[in-house]
Amino acid sequence: GARLLTVGAAGSPLEAACAMGRGVHVPLPEPGREATSAPTSRTALWSLLTPALCVTSSLGVLAPLGDASAAEALAEVASALDAEAEACRPGSETFVNPAKALALDLAADVPVLLGDGDLAGVAARRAASVLARTARVPAVHGRLPDDAGDVVATFGGPFAAAAEDDLFDDPFLDGPSRSRLRLVLLREGTAGASAAVLRLAERSGVRTSEVVADAGGPLARFAQLVARTDFAAAYLALATGLDPATSPHVAELRDVLG
Repeated sequence: GARLLTVGAAGSPLEAACAMGRGVHVPLPEPGREATSAPTSRTALWSLLTPALCVTSSLGVLAPLGDASAAEALAEVASALDAEAEACRPGSETFVNPAKALALDLAADVPVLLGDGDLAGVAARRAASVLARTARVPAVHGRLPDDAGDVVATFGGPFAAAAEDDLFDDPFLDGPSRSRLRLVLLREGTAGASAAVLRLAERSGVRTSEVVADAGGPLARFAQLVARTDFAAAYLALATGLDPATSPHVAELRDVLG
């Protein structure tokens, strides 16, 4: 007897399945004239999420909004995304652009993404997916406190123990410099369990980066974490000469699978 709600492209197989179940389908907005391709789950996150947030909020089952209504929370999200877009805009210099700085941190390292808490854990998983699809960089992700052991165990492995590059190394005779582990910590506000992990990483010689969301309600802080890592993945792709919008290998896989 449960009602069905789906969100996706108009005319898609999902919409047809929803109609068979007598449900309600919310179509994604049509791409603007400047768009070169249809929106995907990577680029249309908030178009996909907003209808679900509104419905679950109206039913009173959405805890992350706290005391705010869906409209209030989404307005706060929009403001947070605008602020992040301004801070991470392409025209700003790297030393004042947090997304460009993070992209440089990740350029030569092996990233391990760790979220401190529930929402930050989801943001870490999203960041790992975006790094793979946008920048073609594989990344391990986890959530504190559950995955702390798995993450800190890597601090004693070969990537963490790699020696610092010697200034006089010859890349042709000595080989290319070795990639090292980088812990990227995503958190909201003050550090909780992540403080101990950071101290252990620093003592172990592991490079660290932090993405901190410190303003607004839970959903706005989640939006800030997602936007920062999305921008960083796009800048990382551009810096390595890749098109962040398309992947030939993914396109080939879709052709094979139909």
